[in-house]
Amino acid sequence: MTERSHPDRCPGVLRPWIAADGAIVRLRLIGGVLPTSALRDLIGIAEDYADGAIFMTPDGVLRGQDGVRRAFEKLTSEVPGATWELPTQIYEDDILLLEWKAASSAAKVEDGIDTFVLRDGLIRVQTVRYTLQRI
Repeated sequence: MTERSHPDRCPGVLRPWIAADGAIVRLRLIGGVLPTSALRDLIGIAEDYADGAIFMTPDGVLRGQDGVRRAFEKLTSEVPGATWELPTQIYEDDILLLEWKAASSAAKVEDGIDTFVLRDGLIRVQTVRYTLQRI
């Protein structure tokens, strides 16, 4: 077994590993589906946002980690108990594009789009757009 000189920092969407030819991320979804319980855990990701981060939605601009938490809480309340899919994940330089879908017994989203701009390993800007369809 090889000894590591530093703690494991597995690359992920919110913690890209910067390589010579670009950033490396890993996103593992069992069966391509993200359960709501896991998405609620993502509310804690606000720590991965830069101080003063900008979160843009059609409803307006939210700022900082509190704004990020409010945005995630709103989304998870609109599609409670949803199953989540991420059919498209594209990362280039410091920009990430996610297409996503969510479905619950109360509502569904079939056209979710998020973009992220990262700097120094933290999310500086996020945009989100989706159409909520009540069931």
